[in-house]
Amino acid sequence: MSNITPELVIDEQTRLPLSKWRKEIKTLNHSKCLYCGASDGGTYKTRLESHHIFSRALYPELTNSLENGVCLCHSCHRILHGSSHCGMYLEDSSGIVATTASSIECVILQHVQTSILISLPPGEYAVLKAYAESRGESVNAFINRAIDETMEREKTP
Repeated sequence: MSNITPELVIDEQTRLPLSKWRKEIKTLNHSKCLYCGASDGGTYKTRLESHHIFSRALYPELTNSLENGVCLCHSCHRILHGSSHCGMYLEDSSGIVATTASSIECVILQHVQTSILISLPPGEYAVLKAYAESRGESVNAFINRAIDETMEREKTP
């Protein structure tokens, strides 16, 4: 992506073999295209693919980093990479919508700016999830609240 530069911390716990990386990216993105929301429908156009946010050629050290990936359907992925045979239209639940590579990049940029990936020791996610649910919260809501409360508590006058 031309309008942002990688500021990702390379965490050895989030680096995976490429085949496993592709599967994990899809899981982290809830098996939906980040741009159009398509699920893997089994057709060529809706097949889900894992996209490197920062080029593997330019940033090989980020190739297998989970922070460097998003899930896109085949159509959105081809548009993003400027494939001429795909056309510039996608169909969503409201009908046909026009799209461009730059509009897909904007959604990816928003994702990069609003998402973080944390690594937990084995088994800790289940403990965290159970605790959050016991308080009536999702894991994400619990983590956000914990961050807010810590920052408020640690404010210096």
